[in-house]
Amino acid sequence: MCCVRRFFPAAENSDDAEPLGHNGHGETYILRFPLATQKGSATVLTAWIVRDGEDFPRLISCYIL
Repeated sequence: MCCVRRFFPAAENSDDAEPLGHNGHGETYILRFPLATQKGSATVLTAWIVRDGEDFPRLISCYIL
């Protein structure tokens, strides 16, 4: 999940992605990280999949909590 940080630089200091298991299409993960701007701060929840036969994550969902 290292290349996730390329798309979400705020995730650089977050803990590693939490594996959720195989969903029939690939391995799924969630990654939570804090994000702060001049307007405020929040936690960002992202969901990722590494599809069978691939070696890179794809973003599934992204929510501001």
